[in-house]
Amino acid sequence: MLSIYIKNPLELTSFPTILLITTLMRLSLSVSTTRLILLHHDAGDIIYSFVTLLLAVILLLAWLFLPLSPLYNLWLLQKGLSVLLK
Repeated sequence: MLSIYIKNPLELTSFPTILLITTLMRLSLSVSTTRLILLHHDAGDIIYSFVTLLLAVILLLAWLFLPLSPLYNLWLLQKGLSVLLK
């Protein structure tokens, strides 16, 4: 999302690296999933375990970051008001 709001391309020089890493991670997951399906001839358990792991990670991240969201919103509001009042 940050790449949408930047005004100068030099503000986000790490974007190509982030894009490459996420693409390689998705590709490796796809290859490993396909390999396991072809080896064990059963897609149900393998896909279920991947989805379970993915949901656990998403829930953990949500549990960690959602309580911080109101504090971040208050900080942004304070910054915006201080800019408006100047």
